[in-house]
Amino acid sequence: MLPDRFPMVSLDEYVIMPNHLHGIVVINERDQSNFCGAGERVGARPTPTVPRTAAIPTLGMIVGAFKSMSIHDVLAHIEENGLDMIGKIWQRNYFERVIRNERDLDNIRTYIRNNPRNWERDDENPAR
Repeated sequence: MLPDRFPMVSLDEYVIMPNHLHGIVVINERDQSNFCGAGERVGARPTPTVPRTAAIPTLGMIVGAFKSMSIHDVLAHIEENGLDMIGKIWQRNYFERVIRNERDLDNIRTYIRNNPRNWERDDENPAR
């Protein structure tokens, strides 16, 4: 979904929880699909959908696009399953942290992977 809109964006580790999600968004400095690697012929790839001069999106643009693109699917799921919609689907803000080194990246990946195991103790868990 997001790479179609932002070719220079990829999603690393992520987990979807009952009332929130965690994810690592990677923003490359340039759209890698526009460049040929060693041994590749120019013109061997399809024409990129985003010009080489495309601006690098901000995290706010990416999160906003994700919320906008996903809301249709979320509402369809609620309707198909006869669920009650209580309040808003997405909160206004989000928490961001710049990952500056491999150690931080590994720690955050571990935190994301372990998050479902900690759901029973989560203050936001309504069953708690």
